[in-house]
Amino acid sequence: MSRTLRIFAVLLVACIGLAAASGWYYFEDGWLRVAAWRAADAETATRYDLDEDAYAYLNRALVAMRYASLRRDSLDWPALRRAAFDEARGARTPEDTYPALRLALDRLEDGHSFFRPPTPDASPDSGEATAPAPDVWPTARSVTAADGAHLGYLHVPAVMGRGEQAYADSLRGAVRALTSNAPPCGWIVDVRGNVGGSMWPMLAGLGPVIGPGRLGASVEASGDRRPWFYDDGRAGAVYLGGWYRNVSVEVEAPPHRLDPPHPPVAVLTDSRTASAGEAVAVAFRGRRNARSFGASTAGKTTSNQTVYLPDGARLFVTAAVYADRTGRVYSGPLAPDVRSTAPEADARAWLAQQPECSGNGGA
Repeated sequence: MSRTLRIFAVLLVACIGLAAASGWYYFEDGWLRVAAWRAADAETATRYDLDEDAYAYLNRALVAMRYASLRRDSLDWPALRRAAFDEARGARTPEDTYPALRLALDRLEDGHSFFRPPTPDASPDSGEATAPAPDVWPTARSVTAADGAHLGYLHVPAVMGRGEQAYADSLRGAVRALTSNAPPCGWIVDVRGNVGGSMWPMLAGLGPVIGPGRLGASVEASGDRRPWFYDDGRAGAVYLGGWYRNVSVEVEAPPHRLDPPHPPVAVLTDSRTASAGEAVAVAFRGRRNARSFGASTAGKTTSNQTVYLPDGARLFVTAAVYADRTGRVYSGPLAPDVRSTAPEADARAWLAQQPECSGNGGA
C-alpha cells in the first residue's frame, strides 16, 4: 500500500471513529431525553388517574391542537392542558377523553374549532370516512332584470365529504348550461344559508364566474399567507412562496371561460353565511364588477385544519383567517356593500344598471 493510501485509510478510520462517538453521544442523549419524556408522561397519567391509552390519545390531540391553532401564541397552554387533563380525570379509554377535547377546543376561544367523534364508516388513523352526497345541490336559473336584461342566478349551498367532486361538477354544469345559448350579462351568486364545509368545490364550480387567478388567501398565526387560486377548472392553495400549487378540486368537465372574463356579479349573504360560504363571498371582494347585498355574515371568516385521531375522531382547529385578493384581512362578520331586506331584487336592479347589461333587453 502506498503512503498516500495509508494516510487516506488512517483518516477514514479516524472519521468513522469520530462519527461513531458523536453518534453514540447523540443516541445516548436522545435516549436520556426519551426516558425523561416517558417519566413525565407516566407522572401526568398517574396524577390524573389516566389509563395509558387514554393519556396517549389526549396528549397527542392536545399537542396537535397547539401546533395548529391560530391562537397558539396568545393562550396559556399549560393552563389549558391542566384543565383538559382535569376534565379527563379517571379516563380509561380514548372515548372517555372526548369531553376533555371539547373543553380544550372551547378554551381556544376562536369561535370555530370543534370536535367530531368517529363515524360508523371511519377508518382509524386514515382520515377516511364515508360522507353522504350533499343534502342540497347547487341550482341555477335564468332571471331577468326590470328592463329585461338576461341574468344568471346560482344558489351555492354548503358541502362537505365525498360529495365534493360531484358538487363541483354539478355547479360547473349549472354555469355551463346558463351560458350554452345566450350568456347572461350578469350573475347573482346566492350564498345565503351556506353554513360552510369545503370551499374548494364551491370555488372550482364557480371559477368561470369568479374569473381566473388568485382569489384570496388564508393567513396563519405566523403571518404566512396561503393564496387561493382558480385556473381552468382547478381550485386550491399556493404554497412555498408560489413554487407549489396544491389542487384541492378539479372539475371533470373541460375548462370553461366566460367572455368577457369578469362579468358583473351580485353576491347575496345573510347571517347564516359562514366559514366556506364566507370564503366564497371573500373571493369576490376586491374583484371588479362585484357587489354584495343582504345582511352581515356569521363571522366565521376562518379556515380549520383537520387533525385525524387514531380511532377516526377528528379535531377541526381554527388555523387561519381569510384575506381577500387585495390583502385585506377579515376577522369577523362580512358586512354587505348594500344592506337589504330584498337582496335579490336589489341585486337585479344594480346589475341592470351595469354597462354589460344596460340595454341588454334579454339578448
